[in-house]
Amino acid sequence: MHRKLCVVLAIFTVGGLGSWTAAQEAKTIPETAVAAGQFETLVAAVKAAGLLETLGGAGPFTVLAPTDEAFKKLPEGTVESLLKPENKDKLVQILKYHVAADRLTSDMASPGANFPNLAGLPLKVDVKAGTISIGNAKILKTDIRCSNGVIHVLDTVLIPESKLDKAALVGTWEYVSAVKNGEEKSAEDLKGQFVKITQDKWTLDGEAKFVMDYEVNTSDSPNTVKFTITDSPFGAGMSAAGVIKLEGNELVVCYAPMGEAPSEFDASEGSGNFLFRLKKK
Repeated sequence: MHRKLCVVLAIFTVGGLGSWTAAQEAKTIPETAVAAGQFETLVAAVKAAGLLETLGGAGPFTVLAPTDEAFKKLPEGTVESLLKPENKDKLVQILKYHVAADRLTSDMASPGANFPNLAGLPLKVDVKAGTISIGNAKILKTDIRCSNGVIHVLDTVLIPESKLDKAALVGTWEYVSAVKNGEEKSAEDLKGQFVKITQDKWTLDGEAKFVMDYEVNTSDSPNTVKFTITDSPFGAGMSAAGVIKLEGNELVVCYAPMGEAPSEFDASEGSGNFLFRLKKK
């Protein structure tokens, strides 16, 4: 067990969850989420997935609860698509990714451990400078006590990794955003640049043209990708390794120009990683 880590986190508040009374603690997880007023999208998703009764049951459960603002960060149209009846199975899988069948408090957070979610998929826990992260999400507030478990508030919706079908990559993609050496670029900054993907190659057109062979390994979690430059202004033969995923209608790639592929989609300053998001034309 890791030493208690919620001292720093306790200064954060989200909506009505800055403090609680014994009466509030008597509420179930869904009742607490509804009363907070900051989880309307999450509550709607739980209802659409048919999990409201389950999460209101005896438990105990631990729920990683993305705020409404976290859902707004998803690509446009993602939430609306997930709430459709035909996508119920996918929605259930995403929600299960946020739930553990136990009462897990912040003092139990151990760096490098996996959050034991009901989806049964790898979800790494990290602790840095008093902040707990799970996957690519940070916990804004820990240990919201409920009658049947505990809630931890997330700043990002966790999306399970799925195996990529290379056929789904084929086409022409425009940049949504990019991060290089910690410097962020918007779609407007990257206007006129695009990526053509075939079954065998990526061609990056813009200020400089790169042609790269690529291989995707779907047995890794997350999926990994290896690029080998076959034509560029700087010559051929150089390689890069990265991680790759489809997130809604966006293709996300984070890669290291030299060395091994990153273990997560991180391109923060000093990481040495590049990250870009693409949307099909």
